[in-house]
Amino acid sequence: MPLPGLAQFQLLSVLDSGQHVVNTFHVVKPAQSTPPDLGQLGALAFEFNQWIGQTYLNLCSNRSTFTSITTQQVRDPKVIPTDVVLEYEFSIGARGTRPDGSGTVSAQEICGLIQYKTPNASRRFRGHNFLPPCLDDKAYSSESLLPASTYGVATTAWVAKLAAGVIDAQTRWTGGELSGWSLCCYSRAAAVQDLPYVANVSKVLASTRLRWLRSRARGTV
Repeated sequence: MPLPGLAQFQLLSVLDSGQHVVNTFHVVKPAQSTPPDLGQLGALAFEFNQWIGQTYLNLCSNRSTFTSITTQQVRDPKVIPTDVVLEYEFSIGARGTRPDGSGTVSAQEICGLIQYKTPNASRRFRGHNFLPPCLDDKAYSSESLLPASTYGVATTAWVAKLAAGVIDAQTRWTGGELSGWSLCCYSRAAAVQDLPYVANVSKVLASTRLRWLRSRARGTV
């Protein structure tokens, strides 16, 4: 049986080159003793798009398409994987709105990074997402993101919207279903050992240093 009160989000966008950009994170509803059902998964995806979808489009370059938001149950890693894990795909299919700017189109491997911090000191409870690529050399200088650039501003807005999912945030996610869930870091290794496997996210931060994500070079010449 999937884990109770835990769901995974997966945001998918596709560059015009054909390369996929996937961002995955988890949310928790501690009071729920059962896995989220299909109705809950659908509501989570729909309401998340209402809350933050346009912000993600603003982060995506106009050389890409925001394809979908998928929500799914999280399999119990101690169980032989024969049980069905439910998932719901909310289709979007919209072009990114961020212009590449007047600079040179940079390599699609260059991107920003956001970090999920928890009060738990264990490395098991740290999370991060590599953001959609800059595709604009005006977005950075040397190895640093320029906060005033179009990409920097879009990153700041994305972090602010995500941070509304922190459990004690002053401004919380909206929606009849989404507002009851909070960002968390999930540790599969801890779940295997029957240890506490979820820690609530306390901060969402954007790294000031750019990253080079080598996997985004796959399939290119």
